[in-house]
Amino acid sequence: MNAEKEKSKKVRHRHLVTMDGETDCRQFLLERFGLELPSHMHIMKTKMQGIRVYSEDIDKHEISGLRGFACYSARKGLNNFLIQQIGHLAKKNVIALNHADAVKYLIGEEIVKKNISITPGYIILAYKGHVLGSGRFDKGVIFSRFRSLRRRELSDDIKSYPGRNI
Repeated sequence: MNAEKEKSKKVRHRHLVTMDGETDCRQFLLERFGLELPSHMHIMKTKMQGIRVYSEDIDKHEISGLRGFACYSARKGLNNFLIQQIGHLAKKNVIALNHADAVKYLIGEEIVKKNISITPGYIILAYKGHVLGSGRFDKGVIFSRFRSLRRRELSDDIKSYPGRNI
């Protein structure tokens, strides 16, 4: 691997934010995405599993294992699965992709978007109103955050999500 590709790989996976608890998580989601968690969702910090988001309904049951979705971990950064669940609530830094770009995103390729005025950092990506996950935007390029084991194909059967203007 040449030096330029190695440097790009290192930059691609660095974390853009550091969170240390509920306040940091809520503040980040609000400032970056204009996203406020619904009132029934809570945030907790764990010793080994990072910051997690869960529904208050879980408190009413005896649960084995971890509660809710990881929001952030020091090792992996912002969690894609959480963004897929709550990303439709975002009011900014959301990019709607066309079919070709959605395919590139899902297989982990970079997407060049020079004419977008978004502050560099985490973004939410959607296709036909469906939130695909998060990415990183920097200098006109969208970097996919899907790890190779999680990459997917885009079905041609996907229909637009009614009522979502993403």
